[in-house]
This record gives sequence, structure tokens and C-alpha cells, in this order.
Amino acid sequence: METTSKYTTSETNKNARTNAVLIHLSGFLKYFFPLLFIIAPILIWTRNKDDAFVDDHGSQAINFQISMFIYSLVIGFIGIILVLFFLVDFVAFAEIVDRHGDDFASIFSQGWPTWMIWIFLIAVLAIGKFFFEIIVMIVAALRASNGQSYRYPLTIQFLKAK
Repeated sequence: METTSKYTTSETNKNARTNAVLIHLSGFLKYFFPLLFIIAPILIWTRNKDDAFVDDHGSQAINFQISMFIYSLVIGFIGIILVLFFLVDFVAFAEIVDRHGDDFASIFSQGWPTWMIWIFLIAVLAIGKFFFEIIVMIVAALRASNGQSYRYPLTIQFLKAK
């Protein structure tokens, strides 16, 4: 993460900082209105693209949102493939549970099924991505409000600022 700023607070006016903060915080819209998380920052960014500060923050935020969307698709795809791949094992596990009832000690006496471990790892990855996303968007908004530039980690650079 970049801590230095190529902008000083006197160079960035309050309106530019507010627009940059709104661009970063508009990523939270994905939890309420699908696809608005990408439309809202693009609208704010294109209306204020002539300001170098907003242009920089806008391109970074949009790149981050697109990258996180791609990562979500990959995690979901892997999860679906694992579920389909281990479906037969899941059916066998369900039959064992049905036979043993509430005696979980005997069900797991031979160890955890492989598919459970993989599904658990995918769930941990998805939850970790969720919290990472929230923390990084808040940090980016705080940096923008202070007039500093910010580079999101793990972001694919699709758009470049002028």
C-alpha cells in the first residue's frame, strides 16, 4: 500500500475529495443493489474526470471493483466445480449420516471427507475476500478524504488515469 501522496491537501479541493470518497464508498452498493457498484463510480468518475485527483481515485476504484468481481466469479466457479465433482461423495456421506443418526463420533471416525475440507477452504476464501474488500474500501475512502492517493492491493489495472 502506498502511504505517500503525489497530491497535497491544498492542491485538492474539498469537492474533489468528496467525489473521490463517494467513488470509493460506492463499492458498498453491491450489497444492496447488484451492478450499481460499478455504474455509480463510473458515473461519478466520468463527470469529474477532468480533475486529476478524482481521475486517479476513480480509475483505481473501478479497477478494484472489476478485479473483485472477477475474483468472486473464480471463487464461485471453483466452488460449483467442487460441489459437482464431489456430489457422489456427498450422497454417500448423506447415506452414512442417515444410517448413524446423531452419532457424529462414528460418522467422522475415519476422518473428514475430502469434499468437506475443500468446501470449507472455499468458504474461508470467500469470507476472507469479503472482509478484505470492506477494509480496503474504507482505507481508500479515508485516504481520499485526506487528499492522498491510494493504490488498492491485488488489483488488475484495466483503466489508467490520465
